Amino acid sequence: MTWRTVLALAVFVGVCGFIAYFGDLIGRRMGKRRLSLFGLRPRYTAIVSTTITGMLIAIFTIGFMAGVSSQIRTLMLQGEQILRERKAILQEYHDTKIAAKMLAQELLRQESITAKARSESTKAIHQRDILANDIAKLTSELSRLKSDLKRNQAELAKAESQTAIAKGDLASAKKEITYRRMQIAKQRSSIDRLTAQRSRLAKLFVEEMGEAASKWPMYIALREGKIIFRSNEEIARGEIRCNLPKSEIRSRVMAIYDKADQLARDKGAVNGDNRHTIQIMPKKVESDQPNSGRFLKESESVDAIVDQISSSAGSVVVRIVTVGNSVEKEQSLVEFQLYYNRRIYAPRDEVAATVIDGRGTRGQILESLVIFLRRDVRPSAIKAGIIPTFDQDGQPSVGQIAWDNLFDLADQIKSTGKLVRVKAVSTSETWSVGPLGLDLTMSDSK
Repeated sequence: MTWRTVLALAVFVGVCGFIAYFGDLIGRRMGKRRLSLFGLRPRYTAIVSTTITGMLIAIFTIGFMAGVSSQIRTLMLQGEQILRERKAILQEYHDTKIAAKMLAQELLRQESITAKARSESTKAIHQRDILANDIAKLTSELSRLKSDLKRNQAELAKAESQTAIAKGDLASAKKEITYRRMQIAKQRSSIDRLTAQRSRLAKLFVEEMGEAASKWPMYIALREGKIIFRSNEEIARGEIRCNLPKSEIRSRVMAIYDKADQLARDKGAVNGDNRHTIQIMPKKVESDQPNSGRFLKESESVDAIVDQISSSAGSVVVRIVTVGNSVEKEQSLVEFQLYYNRRIYAPRDEVAATVIDGRGTRGQILESLVIFLRRDVRPSAIKAGIIPTFDQDGQPSVGQIAWDNLFDLADQIKSTGKLVRVKAVSTSETWSVGPLGLDLTMSDSK
């Protein structure tokens, strides 16, 4: 409890006591004077006057406290809405804790699968290297045997020609021819055997690689594919009011889903079993039985999101973000994130302020403005509740401002030649969904 609250309660108690005392004082005086109002008896006249006076004092007190304290004014005007929003935020917090627990369990399971995939891939690569080495040896041996075969065939042809010329040494020539033919037959047999063995090893090599690729496609893709979305990267977002009919809420949720699906397709993702390039990460629903449960279907996940939105108050920001890295020619795994959409800035509200030296160069002043936007304005807006977007490098953004405006402001600061105070204010009413419109103003530094 803050000192402002304690002071407000003390003033309220004091005013109540004053009302009671003043009302009693007026009643006694009117009773003694025996005044009459509208023909009423003095007793009833005193009661009516005392009641009206107490009501007027109470109205004046409430108006005075509402005018002095903005918190009391907000409580009187938006108290019921604040309670509803508090209930919705508590429910969102509870759901987020449950989702975080389930995600942590899923992460452990995915890490276990990844470790197993890495081990199997290492084994497959080792086996591939062994088979490739054996195939290379067999190919070398086949080349040598084929070379010997050609040499023996040449020797046979030479022996046969010598037989035709030197008939006197016919027995020796026939013996040489027989020997060469036996060598040729033996070498052909070896070639056939080694060729069959190499074919067998090549088939085994293909089967080994094919099995590894079919069992662990995501792991191989992550090693070799181009990453199109990084982990926890936003693909699409939208705002949905919670008081809409459920059918309309579902339609708008699916519109955001289709938008993310098209963007993933444009980036290089492919359709999966659900005929979309994205798939909602399945969440496990525990049953009463220990070590049992089931994973929600995608349609059931959408139903749960629609129910959560319709049970909230105001409006929510729906974000679709990736779960882990996504690569080309793979389906992207995503999840829905819901945020309560509240008003962050009214028009001309101050976001952040700084002091810049107008005696520096134009480049130094411009650099100071850029640093101010990055180090002061952006963190302040995010801390206030604006949901940022992220670029391909993972840098957050809450809005944009034209470079021409920065150049003009740098010239204005330079023309003063002294220290000035630069303030960033919102150009319009800004909600959590963003983006933030900015206007930079300059004033004398005090």
